[in-house]
Amino acid sequence: MKNIKIKLEDIKLLRSEVRDHPAVFSEEFELENIQIKIESKFNYSDNYLQNLMHFKFEIEEKNKRVSLGHFDIIYTFEVENLQDILTDDEAKKTLHLNIISVAYSTSRGVLFSETKGFVINEFYLSPISPMKLYESLLTEIAEKQDQPLIIDEK
Repeated sequence: MKNIKIKLEDIKLLRSEVRDHPAVFSEEFELENIQIKIESKFNYSDNYLQNLMHFKFEIEEKNKRVSLGHFDIIYTFEVENLQDILTDDEAKKTLHLNIISVAYSTSRGVLFSETKGFVINEFYLSPISPMKLYESLLTEIAEKQDQPLIIDEK
């Protein structure tokens, strides 16, 4: 496999909603009760790839889910020979892993900055292996589409 050349062209914060619901001030509230949902989607056009990273922070309050934060960040990358890469499964997986790695780690800083002054600012997105994140995202996609999941572990 040839080297993959990518260049981050643009980052846009499409959604940044954060709030402190009254539940976060109760004595029963614990940061460990915050649930986070992460989604990632890819779009391709010519030699450009866009990666949408979606983050939603929620707690359960009286049998209802309450949103504490909702963020959508879109990353645009220029990828040399993108169309060739997309036809090679191994190269495509390597590309996705690199994009997810850059987007997730950058998102950690964006979210930290956007949540200053709010309770969820104390809830840190942990560093994560891009492979584990990639596999979890593939699992979610397969479950939504009711399809079997096949992961190449080479």
